[in-house]
Amino acid sequence: MRRMQVYPVLLEEPGQQIAVARELLEAGADGFHIDVMDGVYNSGNTLRLVDPSMIEEVYRRTGAPMDIHLMVMGPAHLVGVYTSGERRTIISQFECFQNENECWDFIHKTSGYGGMVGLALEPDTPVADIRKYLQYLDQVLVMSVPTGGSGQQFINQSKKIRELAEIRDERNTRSERRYCFVIGSDGGIDEETAPLVKSAGSVRVAADSSIRRARERGMSYRDIIRSLRG
Repeated sequence: MRRMQVYPVLLEEPGQQIAVARELLEAGADGFHIDVMDGVYNSGNTLRLVDPSMIEEVYRRTGAPMDIHLMVMGPAHLVGVYTSGERRTIISQFECFQNENECWDFIHKTSGYGGMVGLALEPDTPVADIRKYLQYLDQVLVMSVPTGGSGQQFINQSKKIRELAEIRDERNTRSERRYCFVIGSDGGIDEETAPLVKSAGSVRVAADSSIRRARERGMSYRDIIRSLRG
């Protein structure tokens, strides 16, 4: 079983990101997950158009890989804004696309800018909806809560994760045109749920509330990251 990668969600106020990022990396974090919202796709949720210069500064100071999770309508128009650095995966929420052409546009633009490509699936979106795109993806992010807010109740997505892993592994035993995507999990990830997604086939978790609340529970960042990794 592959080692689980832990990507804390970076939400700190301006001026604090570098210090917090360094502390998390020293505690064992493998990279960072950054959420970008337009307040339209997630109607009623806070607009969160993250300043690209903040992302560049965090990368310049730490060299850490980043997953940029776009929850915006028409995500292709933001690809160039967020793919200017190395070691970066641009993940669009699949349900943001209004048609197939928009999804292909996002994939081609992200690849063209040199970024790695990911698609994220809401809990009720089946794997079949993205099967035609799997060959072109570096990551599939499986949401175990509906997008838009932290602290929501975990919805077990083990079946979906296993389905993705089986599709990838079966393809790779039969064809030279391999599927190279990793499977990530996002939403409600804590010490109890991380082992579930890991055993199903996820190799990366985005951790939000469990990281932010660690010290309230008397745990260090190192303790919580170690427990999430398993």
